[in-house]
Amino acid sequence: GMTARVVPADQTEARIQTLHALQQEHSEKLPVFQAIYDNVKKLTSSAHPQEAERLNQAFTTTAARYRDLEDKLRSKRQALEKWGELRNWSQGVLEQMEHLRYQLESNQPLEQLESELDKLQGEVEGWEEKARGVDLLCEQSATEVTGKSARSTMHELTTKLEMFRAQLYSKKELQAKIGVQWENFQDNQLKLSDGLLATQGKVQEIVFHADSCQKLPTAIKELDKLWEAHNATRSAKDALTSQGKALMMEDEKNVNTIQNILASIDANWDKVNDIIKINREKLSAIHSAAQKFNQAKEKVYIAIKTSEQKPKLEDELANDVTQATIAYEKSKKALDLLKKSKSSLDQMDAKEQDIVKQSEDLEHFGVSDLQKQLASAHEDWQKAQDNQNQQVQVTEAEMVIWKQIDEAKNDLLQWLGENHSAMTDAAENVTDSELSRTRLVGYKNDLESKQNLFSSIKAKRAQLVKLHNGKSIPTL
Repeated sequence: GMTARVVPADQTEARIQTLHALQQEHSEKLPVFQAIYDNVKKLTSSAHPQEAERLNQAFTTTAARYRDLEDKLRSKRQALEKWGELRNWSQGVLEQMEHLRYQLESNQPLEQLESELDKLQGEVEGWEEKARGVDLLCEQSATEVTGKSARSTMHELTTKLEMFRAQLYSKKELQAKIGVQWENFQDNQLKLSDGLLATQGKVQEIVFHADSCQKLPTAIKELDKLWEAHNATRSAKDALTSQGKALMMEDEKNVNTIQNILASIDANWDKVNDIIKINREKLSAIHSAAQKFNQAKEKVYIAIKTSEQKPKLEDELANDVTQATIAYEKSKKALDLLKKSKSSLDQMDAKEQDIVKQSEDLEHFGVSDLQKQLASAHEDWQKAQDNQNQQVQVTEAEMVIWKQIDEAKNDLLQWLGENHSAMTDAAENVTDSELSRTRLVGYKNDLESKQNLFSSIKAKRAQLVKLHNGKSIPTL
């Protein structure tokens, strides 16, 4: 039974042990066999030839069976040992393949796996010849291991290796595909990043060159253009996000890296957006303050100009009280306008302070020109104010003198008129000497004061001429 033809694959080791024991047992029977042989020899030498022949025949058959059994045991054991060796080796190969499969699944470098696979395949190919020998031994010793020949074991190994190689290659293809996707992804990411850096640089450049109020409108326009260009890259950013998401599906081990790249691009994109916005707002605020400064300056200088508008040369001198009054009213109005324009001057001060404050962190922004304009405006306004005050005083003095001259003139003319008619009356009524005397006394009494009045007119005229720097006044 122990030399049965079919051996279950998992019992080969046990069967080898058994065969080994049987061989031992067989060897141990050798002295017995020898003793039998010696006895047969003795018997045949003394027996009848026919009997001897029969004995000989029987022994020869037994001896042949004994030797045959020994050969069978040896060849069976050899076959099973070789088979066991094959089995252990193939088990090792399968374990190595399992290990390779695990490495493949855990994304180990494919080149390394491929070289290990090549080594393993070489080993399997090297066993092909041995495996044929095992099958031959089994055949010769009439030993069959259930369901498995050495050839079928080799076939199974080869098939598994081929399948594994196919998996490896498809992974390689996928990696190549992912590699291309990564390349595109990184190219696009680089383009976006470089673009964002360049935009940031341009913002700094625009702000750097906007170093005075005059240059602000151009800078603001440039920032607007830049903002439009930046917003046009939003679609590229969205495309990169889609690309990244697709890549995450394919390349699971790099999900974190991809997410970080996308988050960084998003953050930088927003940052650049904010930089443009903040700088545009800052420059716009300064520009707006500068515009208000200029509007206020315009109002100040309109007031100054109005105060400087003197009458034309021929109209320069007032010829009577009406003209003098008009001149005075005009001067006073110009002075009021100047005084009112003080609020515009204050506005200039306030806006200059705003601009200085708002441009504090723009290290190249110059406000000296603005400060010069402001200082000039203060100076010009003060000068105009002083001149206008003087002008008002002069025109007021003229008006007062003219009024006094008019009053004196009217008084004199009235007195002269009255005296003239009185004299005429007296001359016509010579008979009424009392009346004539009374009138003459009245005239004499008034004469001195009226002469003084006349002198005062002369004096006033001299005052006017002096006020007019010695120019004569025809109407006087």
